[in-house]
Amino acid sequence: MASAKKSIAVLTSGGDAQGMNAAVRGVTRMALNLKADVYAVMYGYQGMVDDNFQQLHWSDVGGILNQGGTFIGTARCTKFVQREGRKDACRNMLKHGIDTLVVVGGDGSLTGADALAKDWPELVREILQEEPRTVAIPVEDYDRWRKLTVVGFVGSIDNDFCGTDFTIGADTALNRIIDAIDALTSTAASHQREFVVEVMGRNCGWLAIMASISTGSDFVLIPECPPPDDWRVLMCDELKKGKAMGRKSSIVIMAEGARDQSGRAITSQDVNETLNAAGFESRVTILGHVQRGGSPTAFDRNMSTVLGAKAVELALLDPPATPKVLGVRGLNHVVINDLQASIDKTRAVPVAIKEHDYIKAMRLRGCMVMDAWAWHLILSRRFPSPMPTTLPPIEPPGHTRKVKRFGIMNVGACSPGMNAVARALARFALNNGHSVLGIRDGWDGLINDRVRELDWMTVNGWAKLGGALLGTRRISGPAALDPELVAAAIERHQLTGIIAISGWTNYECVLALQKAGERVPTLKNFPICLIPCSVSNNLPCSEYSIGCDTALNNVVSAIDKIKQSAASANRVFIIEVMGTGGWLTTECGMACGAEHMYMPEIKMTLGSLQRDIDEVVDSFRKHQHRHTCLIINNEQASKVFNTQTLSNLFQEHGGSLYAVRTATIGHLQQGGSPTGLDRILSVAMAYRAIEQCERPDAGSGCIGYVGGEIRFTPASEMVEQMDLKARCSKNKWWLNVEAIAEIYAQPAPEVPRVFGRLPSLRLPEPLELDQAVDDQSAPVHFAEGLVRESDVPSPSLHRKVNGPPPTTTEAKPMFVAPAARRLMYQGVSGHPFHGQFVTRESTPLPPSQE
Repeated sequence: MASAKKSIAVLTSGGDAQGMNAAVRGVTRMALNLKADVYAVMYGYQGMVDDNFQQLHWSDVGGILNQGGTFIGTARCTKFVQREGRKDACRNMLKHGIDTLVVVGGDGSLTGADALAKDWPELVREILQEEPRTVAIPVEDYDRWRKLTVVGFVGSIDNDFCGTDFTIGADTALNRIIDAIDALTSTAASHQREFVVEVMGRNCGWLAIMASISTGSDFVLIPECPPPDDWRVLMCDELKKGKAMGRKSSIVIMAEGARDQSGRAITSQDVNETLNAAGFESRVTILGHVQRGGSPTAFDRNMSTVLGAKAVELALLDPPATPKVLGVRGLNHVVINDLQASIDKTRAVPVAIKEHDYIKAMRLRGCMVMDAWAWHLILSRRFPSPMPTTLPPIEPPGHTRKVKRFGIMNVGACSPGMNAVARALARFALNNGHSVLGIRDGWDGLINDRVRELDWMTVNGWAKLGGALLGTRRISGPAALDPELVAAAIERHQLTGIIAISGWTNYECVLALQKAGERVPTLKNFPICLIPCSVSNNLPCSEYSIGCDTALNNVVSAIDKIKQSAASANRVFIIEVMGTGGWLTTECGMACGAEHMYMPEIKMTLGSLQRDIDEVVDSFRKHQHRHTCLIINNEQASKVFNTQTLSNLFQEHGGSLYAVRTATIGHLQQGGSPTGLDRILSVAMAYRAIEQCERPDAGSGCIGYVGGEIRFTPASEMVEQMDLKARCSKNKWWLNVEAIAEIYAQPAPEVPRVFGRLPSLRLPEPLELDQAVDDQSAPVHFAEGLVRESDVPSPSLHRKVNGPPPTTTEAKPMFVAPAARRLMYQGVSGHPFHGQFVTRESTPLPPSQE
């Protein structure tokens, strides 16, 4: 019988993806927090047809964040495709009082949900007429059951859905591929062999192309941008050039759906036979389903959790009139798209590929893939291409680019990804005809002439390496840097610009050098471009810093192992993490399911600490099955309540209920090979930095990643976003994540905490598909499609937040795939866009009409 209480069903369908368990947990706990009943549809639509519903409670979804796959199962259901099958599903949902559905799956799964929503009113009417005793719905409640509320988000490792920059599982799958290729590289070099690596992606080359720019592969084959029919000759020529330049081995990455421009399939066996016939010693590695298994990355866990929370909020508190699908713009902005329109655009890609309209296919994939393809063509070359005599359209018309001399340095604490940035900077600059100096140990190395010329092969293989091969040196502050000595060194080495891979202190130093330009002529208007690199992710004008994702995954991996040791005894773990600011603490707490998080932005008092201790003690007393409690403490959270003090307090009050153990992660956070996300950001920011420094009016400032865009912020604007006292950015966007994490951290609430409604999404009129793709006046993000802006979230309502509320910067229009356009201009052979500019109109325009 239908219940007056709101009930929501969640299902996972299609191929499994890492992060689905986090998504189910996110949906379940947010729905329970809003006093709704939650039902898991076991094994996807098959369970819906077979009436296999299982009610979920708070503890049912505990301890699953680090598990791969989906614990509620997934299966393909041919019966649901038919109307009669959907009628069975409708009948079963009505029996359980369910009128709200959250679906996690690919385009096929979301299409099924859309079909059910469209048929729902008529199905309900038929069931009530034919089977009035099966489902009893009071007349006064009939309006409620006339519509099925559907909200979905995408679980797919292929990242092949339009309207979102990332799908659940894509980041984890990418890191699986990168780890495998990094391992293959060493054995390939030992035997001087070529390896052909096949990755998933039937109609989508996202995994292949992102793995290519992350690992430095030599050749890549993707469905959307196939090679010419003579690809065998082209590939062998490229690999032979690599051998001649000193490469010991080569890696060819291909998507499983690779084909040539005539549409003929290219298999890994075809590539292997071609290489062996050309005299190479080649081996094939097909990664297969290992890409879909294993523990999800921190990004996939947190993205799934936030999407689950937002899906429930939208479905229960602001039900949409038509089915919606949630996506991610950039790395942390939730967007709402029309489900059917997004599906139509997604399915247009394989149609375009089948029709050999590869320009359309690449445009539908969006700027992210187009940029990555262009970056691959530059970075995989054996040597730089000749510099064009006329600038690409990003520069002022008619201006002739001058050859420049750039210095590259690291300044600040060591961070994963520094080498990846240096490699990309050097090759992008050399490709455009500039010369590059590698400066060892930052400003001290520049002043003391510890510099060397970097050529194309000097930086070969740097992408995967942790540490800082150029060295790095901390500096105490602007007062320790003599502008006169810096100016003399700049003149001595004839530098026309410096690109510094930097932490917080160097941002302050650049502001001081810019001010010193008033009395030191050499520094006046001298361009110094900063690239954010910090495990703390505390730098201004960028939502993510290079190295922070690697540090986060290092911490999460360590905590996953630490928590397993609680199997033999009740334990409270207090983990101390690094960080100027609370980003790392918050994201780590969300990804690991921490009960409490202490950070500088949220004041820790005796009263708040007493409440937390009482809550932990009560939890262990009331729940006999509980074995562990996790607390994340930022090293700068409090000068009084340090990690050892917290341990003593929790142990004193807990007595024999549990044992407290502490762990300081320490410099483990700064080491290791960078993750895929850090490598991709390294390449993107490096390209934007070179692009900026080539401008006649370059100036000083910083590169940042905001809302899916790589932006340059002048130093005059940069200082406005710097909290100089706290040494962090004023834009603390992640405080909303902390508020959500607090809800999920409850052990088993009897009464929901009073958090108020989660920060709502502003819902303007949706963009039409044609307008979103073709309107030149509309801002273009990596997620091209039905993007809706979201309000900047407010911090948690029940806690005192130190510092100003989060701020945001208005998005500015950006060029469509500027890197791809530059390469087209240079006339790269083998590119389907060869010799032409591609705009967002369907017809390519020659340079004279651009």
